[in-house]
Amino acid sequence: MSTDLRRVLIKLLGRTVTVSTDFAPVTGILSSVQFDYIVINEAAGTVVFVPGFAINSVREPI
Repeated sequence: MSTDLRRVLIKLLGRTVTVSTDFAPVTGILSSVQFDYIVINEAAGTVVFVPGFAINSVREPI
C-alpha cells in the first residue's frame, strides 16, 4: 500500500467508506489502517479485512 493511500485512509478512519477491489466493493466503517491491510465493519456486523494490494479506489458514499 502506498504512503499516499495510507494517508488518505487514515484521514477517513471512523467514517463510512466504499472500497473498490478486483473482487467486489466493500462498504462500511473504516475501523483500522495497518501497513498492508485495512479493516472495514459492514452494517450487517461483518468485519472485512482488505489487503492493501487489492484496493483500487476509496470513496465516501454520497
